[in-house]
Formats: sequence, structure tokens, C-alpha cells
Amino acid sequence: MSSEAFDHEARLARIETKMDALHTRIDEVVVTQLKDQGKRMRDLESEVRDLREDRAREEGKKAGSKAVLVGIFAGVSAASSALGAIITRLF
Repeated sequence: MSSEAFDHEARLARIETKMDALHTRIDEVVVTQLKDQGKRMRDLESEVRDLREDRAREEGKKAGSKAVLVGIFAGVSAASSALGAIITRLF
């Protein structure tokens, strides 16, 4: 083999080694980025779930408050009707 051919083969071997190292590094970077994105997605999903739970809780409180007010109004209305009937019988 000539010296020039040997130099080309040695250079090609170095380039292949560098390409393999670059490929490995790119794979590591991609995996790291995917893991980071996965963590961010989990955090966002958790935050959205918490916000939905808070909203459902608030809507439940509003509905409960309305039900209590309707019950109180119905009770007051019934009491005033009964009182009106009693007063009507007395006079």
C-alpha cells in the first residue's frame, strides 16, 4: 500500500470515528430533550388538572349556595303563607 492510500484510510477512519461520536452525541441530546419535554408536559397536565378541580369545586360551591338560597326562600315563603292563613282565620 502506498503512503498516500494509508493516509487516506487513516483519515477516513478518523472521520468515521468522529461521525460515530457525533451520532452518539446527537442521540443523547435528542433523548435528553424528549425527557425534558415529557417533564414539562407532565407539569402542564398536572397544572391543568388542578385548575379543572378548582373550577369544579367553585362551581359546586356556587350551585350549593344557590340551592341553599332557594331552600331558604321556599321556607320563608311557606312560613309567610302559613302565617297569612293563620291571620286570615283569626280575623
